[in-house]
Amino acid sequence: MSCDKLVDFCTAWRNGIRLVWNVPPDTHGYVLPLLCKCLPVYSEICRRSANFLRARILHNSILVRTVGLYGIIHGRCDSPIGWNALLCMRRYGVTQSEMLSGRRIDEFICMRHSTEEITAEQERSVDFL
Repeated sequence: MSCDKLVDFCTAWRNGIRLVWNVPPDTHGYVLPLLCKCLPVYSEICRRSANFLRARILHNSILVRTVGLYGIIHGRCDSPIGWNALLCMRRYGVTQSEMLSGRRIDEFICMRHSTEEITAEQERSVDFL
């Protein structure tokens, strides 16, 4: 989930939100999720990826489960599934055992992560808008 095209897409998404909400182009990025009450696009992609991994781990098919588990446990950085799992675990503070237990990475966890460094003053400035 780390590539230049993804960074370009996230930048374009933020610029589009600024246009839709009619805020100045130099508005800080922390304002956007609070203003539109949605996750930043990168957080949404990470959330969906984590839930895709969860679905593979809990799948009815033994083949699908085995491939998913292999990617997370053994493949790690050599596997796209393992790489995405490591990124999600680091980003949201989830351990490997929690990921393997099928813990759902929901929108609340992602929004909390996206807004945890926002001060009360910054939040009041968004409420003013």
